[in-house]
Amino acid sequence: MKKASQMGITAWAINKVIWLSVNFVIVAIYTMPTGADVSDLSQGRFNPVLQYSDLDIARDVDNIGMKKIGMSFLYFRGTWTERQAISVPSDMNVHDEVDFSRPDVSDMYKERLSASPFKLKVKISTPTVPDFGISAAYNETNKKEWFVTCLKCKHQQILTEENIIDNDFRCVKCRSVLDRKIGQWRATGTGKVEGYHMSQLMSPMISAQEILQKKKDARLKKFYYNFVLGEEYAGGDDMVTRADIMACVTDINDIPAATVKTAVGVDWGDTSWAVVRRGNYILHMEQITGDTRTHPRRVAELMEKFNGYAVCDFGYGDTKNKALIEKFPKKMWQCLYTPKIIFPRFDEKKRQVDIDRTLSLSERCEEIKNKLVKIVWSPELDTFIRHFGNMVEKKTIDDHGEVKKEIERVGDDHYIHAFNYASLLFSTKQGNYGNWSVAEI
Repeated sequence: MKKASQMGITAWAINKVIWLSVNFVIVAIYTMPTGADVSDLSQGRFNPVLQYSDLDIARDVDNIGMKKIGMSFLYFRGTWTERQAISVPSDMNVHDEVDFSRPDVSDMYKERLSASPFKLKVKISTPTVPDFGISAAYNETNKKEWFVTCLKCKHQQILTEENIIDNDFRCVKCRSVLDRKIGQWRATGTGKVEGYHMSQLMSPMISAQEILQKKKDARLKKFYYNFVLGEEYAGGDDMVTRADIMACVTDINDIPAATVKTAVGVDWGDTSWAVVRRGNYILHMEQITGDTRTHPRRVAELMEKFNGYAVCDFGYGDTKNKALIEKFPKKMWQCLYTPKIIFPRFDEKKRQVDIDRTLSLSERCEEIKNKLVKIVWSPELDTFIRHFGNMVEKKTIDDHGEVKKEIERVGDDHYIHAFNYASLLFSTKQGNYGNWSVAEI
């Protein structure tokens, strides 16, 4: 199920698991990305359904990680904290939020189904990028889409933005108002696995005006594609130009009073590069020169001056990062570029954050091109612009004939990465910016 957000599919999955547990003796495994997600689902979503239902069956829901319904058992597991798949046989595996889970989670749990007469496996997620996670899984299915039937001309159509006419959903052929509940699922692919694509355009509870407003309010194009349309989005359409950056430049006096926290991004080197970001404002850029052993001291000064957190380069900063983590044990992170990590993944014990390089840099480009950040003028601005000019997009074709996009450098690009590191603490799954909570858990 490749879906937009808030489509009721998690509720559907919960009901499916309960129905099977009541009518058969089964073991089910339900995975979510993190332990916090598991707790929210188990206590906030699953328990109330059982507690307030009229089911006349014994149940035990006190354990967050395991529920007993009659003679059936349901296990809830996170995918980033669990080191190995649960070692019990399973009849049904539900993998929710696949794109935000550990990429190998399905393979870890697949073997648990081997002895089951059911062998039911459900994958659910908002998509992120092409050919990854739920997008790759959906491409192997029969690709069912919801075709709405026009009551007037009988034309059947998959709803798109073209159906929004005069602030209503209308038939693209005769312009009659559509009843989005009247339609049918039709396969558009040839795979044997059932696959469904669900966008918010399908939902009778979400009006055309709301869809248009969500598009207008979306901070980044990918969030509108992912969470409203239920579609993957590659990003990185265009690189940043000097004109794009100059259009974001503002005066220090135009910055509003601080209402959000501050992050210092650092790219270590013989010369280290620091960018200070507060909310949507880049406040400061700086080259840190001299004896490299003194660079952490200057970063510490910036953190104290701006009352900020820090995210620093992992690769070149082993001893430097260690020194800062010891000084600021709850305010310092080291960034490791890790393929296919779509949103920042924080490990508090290691004080490490993982993120895909190309995707995160593409997001920074989109922020600047869409004027979503303001940059306080600095003597370093020309160098900042030059570093962005040294970033190019390269397209390659992999062994499967798929076009892949990568961002490469043709010269110094240090300020880009410092800016990227500083921005990670403001990124969430929903794309909201402001006060973060990850660093304070």
